[in-house]
Amino acid sequence: MLAWLLVEMAAVLPVSGRFVVARLDGTRMANAGHVFYGFSDALLFPSYFGWNWNALSDRLRDLHWLPADGYLVIVDNAPLYEHPRIELCHPFGCATLSKS
Repeated sequence: MLAWLLVEMAAVLPVSGRFVVARLDGTRMANAGHVFYGFSDALLFPSYFGWNWNALSDRLRDLHWLPADGYLVIVDNAPLYEHPRIELCHPFGCATLSKS
Protein backbone atom coordinates (compact mmCIF):
# COMPACT_ATOMS: atom_id res chain seq x y z
CA MET A 1 0.00 0.00 0.00
CA LEU A 2 2.85 2.42 0.74
CA ALA A 3 4.12 2.13 -2.85
CA TRP A 4 0.63 2.96 -4.14
CA LEU A 5 0.47 6.00 -1.85
CA LEU A 6 3.87 7.27 -3.04
CA VAL A 7 2.88 6.84 -6.67
CA GLU A 8 -0.41 8.68 -6.09
CA MET A 9 1.34 11.54 -4.27
CA ALA A 10 3.95 11.84 -7.00
CA ALA A 11 1.17 12.18 -9.57
CA VAL A 12 -0.48 15.01 -7.62
CA LEU A 13 2.39 17.05 -6.17
CA PRO A 14 4.49 19.35 -8.36
CA VAL A 15 8.16 18.45 -8.75
CA SER A 16 9.46 21.55 -7.00
CA GLY A 17 8.33 24.30 -4.67
CA ARG A 18 7.89 24.95 -0.99
CA PHE A 19 5.47 22.60 0.75
CA VAL A 20 4.07 22.49 4.26
CA VAL A 21 3.56 18.96 5.54
CA ALA A 22 1.58 18.38 8.73
CA ARG A 23 1.16 14.94 10.28
CA LEU A 24 -1.52 14.45 12.92
CA ASP A 25 -2.25 11.46 15.16
CA GLY A 26 -5.91 10.52 14.80
CA THR A 27 -5.82 8.50 18.03
CA ARG A 28 -5.49 11.82 19.88
CA MET A 29 -8.65 13.16 18.25
CA ALA A 30 -11.25 11.64 20.57
CA ASN A 31 -13.72 14.50 20.09
CA ALA A 32 -14.23 17.65 18.05
CA GLY A 33 -12.22 19.79 20.47
CA HIS A 34 -9.21 17.52 20.05
CA VAL A 35 -9.62 17.66 16.26
CA PHE A 36 -9.59 21.46 16.34
CA TYR A 37 -6.58 21.50 18.66
CA GLY A 38 -4.66 19.00 16.51
CA PHE A 39 -5.13 21.00 13.31
CA SER A 40 -4.52 24.31 15.08
CA ASP A 41 -1.28 23.06 16.60
CA ALA A 42 0.01 21.35 13.46
CA LEU A 43 -0.76 24.24 11.10
CA LEU A 44 -0.07 27.10 13.52
CA PHE A 45 -3.59 28.54 13.24
CA PRO A 46 -3.88 32.26 14.10
CA SER A 47 -5.23 33.27 17.51
CA TYR A 48 -8.61 34.21 16.00
CA PHE A 49 -9.39 30.56 15.08
CA GLY A 50 -13.03 29.95 16.11
CA TRP A 51 -12.77 26.36 17.45
CA ASN A 52 -15.73 24.99 15.47
CA TRP A 53 -16.25 23.04 12.21
CA ASN A 54 -16.90 26.14 10.08
CA ALA A 55 -13.77 27.81 11.44
CA LEU A 56 -11.71 24.68 10.70
CA SER A 57 -13.01 24.61 7.14
CA ASP A 58 -12.26 28.33 6.73
CA ARG A 59 -8.71 27.99 8.04
CA LEU A 60 -7.97 24.96 5.83
CA ARG A 61 -9.22 26.87 2.78
CA ASP A 62 -7.05 29.91 3.52
CA LEU A 63 -3.58 29.26 4.95
CA HIS A 64 -2.23 32.75 4.16
CA TRP A 65 -0.21 32.91 7.43
CA LEU A 66 1.67 29.78 6.31
CA PRO A 67 2.85 30.63 2.78
CA ALA A 68 3.76 27.68 0.57
CA ASP A 69 3.27 26.33 -2.94
CA GLY A 70 1.33 23.38 -1.56
CA TYR A 71 0.09 21.70 1.59
CA LEU A 72 -0.11 18.08 2.66
CA VAL A 73 -2.00 17.09 5.80
CA ILE A 74 -1.77 13.47 6.96
CA VAL A 75 -4.02 12.16 9.71
CA ASP A 76 -2.81 8.74 10.83
CA ASN A 77 -5.40 6.40 12.38
CA ALA A 78 -8.19 8.88 11.64
CA PRO A 79 -11.51 8.07 13.34
CA LEU A 80 -14.83 9.03 11.79
CA TYR A 81 -16.74 12.01 13.16
CA GLU A 82 -20.36 13.06 13.21
CA HIS A 83 -19.77 16.22 11.16
CA PRO A 84 -21.14 15.24 7.77
CA ARG A 85 -18.80 17.09 5.42
CA ILE A 86 -15.86 19.46 5.10
CA GLU A 87 -14.84 20.63 1.65
CA LEU A 88 -11.29 21.80 1.02
CA CYS A 89 -10.19 23.60 -2.12
CA HIS A 90 -6.88 24.81 -3.52
CA PRO A 91 -5.58 25.74 -6.98
CA PHE A 92 -5.10 22.07 -7.93
CA GLY A 93 -8.67 21.02 -7.11
CA CYS A 94 -11.03 20.23 -4.23
CA ALA A 95 -11.33 17.40 -1.73
CA THR A 96 -14.28 16.55 0.47
CA LEU A 97 -13.86 14.98 3.88
CA SER A 98 -17.02 13.20 4.82
CA LYS A 99 -18.31 10.52 7.11
CA SER A 100 -19.01 7.35 5.17
